[in-house]
Amino acid sequence: MNIEERIRNARLTKSERKVLNFIMIHKEEACYFTTAELAQVIQVSNTTVLRAANKLGYSKFSEFRKELQEEVLRLTNRSQSMLQSPELLQDVKRKSTKDIINQCSAIMFQNLHESLMKNTYDTYNAIADLILEARRVLIIGFRTAEGCVVFFGSLLKLTRGNVICLTNPGNISEELYDLNEKDLAIVISYPRYSENILISLDIIKKKKCRLVVMTDEIGSPIASHCDYVLMSGKNGISFFNSYVTMMANIEILLSLVSKKNFQDTEERLTEREEYLKRNKQY
Repeated sequence: MNIEERIRNARLTKSERKVLNFIMIHKEEACYFTTAELAQVIQVSNTTVLRAANKLGYSKFSEFRKELQEEVLRLTNRSQSMLQSPELLQDVKRKSTKDIINQCSAIMFQNLHESLMKNTYDTYNAIADLILEARRVLIIGFRTAEGCVVFFGSLLKLTRGNVICLTNPGNISEELYDLNEKDLAIVISYPRYSENILISLDIIKKKKCRLVVMTDEIGSPIASHCDYVLMSGKNGISFFNSYVTMMANIEILLSLVSKKNFQDTEERLTEREEYLKRNKQY
């Protein structure tokens, strides 16, 4: 049972949950803290920190810290090594079907929790405002990001006009040629970044239009010189990146935009419903 599963199954007090929430959000740093250091940062007693570890099944805090360090190391190695898909698949081969389901669920919740804590309310609101202020919105993503682009673009078109989805690398020069400072480009991409994404970003920056990057980390190499970075955890247990958090961030943005542009969205949806009914499309 991994740490996230232990936390979900434990009966914790409010203070103990506060300790564990802090540790899981800041695990890269917290895994090296002593009991006293954690207690001081979180502003709880040493006993609360020890009790939180005990309730997860660890007899000593040092046991919990060691396992946390090993988990951080595994995730870091996985991210930095950029293993090929066949190599990543070997992890799945060694797991039972029950382990796959449990670990998939745990890491999805972890991705969501960590990413939603890193992205501020102000960031979401500012991006929603940019979407509504732009003359045109161009959403870009290739290969596995194509599904996110199509979902985002199709629903965004129901809240405002002039939305373009770019999923075909062959159309980069044509679609980006007319961009200017009044437009907004939203780029969706995870490592390993394709050359087409890098080419797109180079053109976007030369056109001086507004830019939002949706990727895994604020330190991502594609996030430089953009207006906003929206972080979406990508860790998974198999040979592919997880897009659960990316889709969650897209849903948040769509919900904010539809609220901010309520009247136009309502009119567009009403007209769409009339068309669907007339053509018996439900």
